[in-house]
Amino acid sequence: MYELSLESQVKQKEGHAACELDGEVVLMNLDSGRYFQLKETGKAIWEMIAVPKRVQDLCVDLTKRFDVSESNCQAQTLGFLKALHEQNFIDVGDQ
Repeated sequence: MYELSLESQVKQKEGHAACELDGEVVLMNLDSGRYFQLKETGKAIWEMIAVPKRVQDLCVDLTKRFDVSESNCQAQTLGFLKALHEQNFIDVGDQ
């Protein structure tokens, strides 16, 4: 599995069901049956990675949008993206 870093480029992987319910997004991996429920910040990240985006650029956008420090945003975003990657919801690669 590819190691995520701030320089990694991430993008939604095709072939998953995603729907919005009551302001949240629910993702379902149709192969495994696993799902993720994304609230405000997770939903924002999911929407931003509809096209390939560098993790560092995601964090810059998120710190402008939410009240979070840069270091906390980086740690939280990397952890969230790692979980999505482990469940095969995103593609990860070098820029």
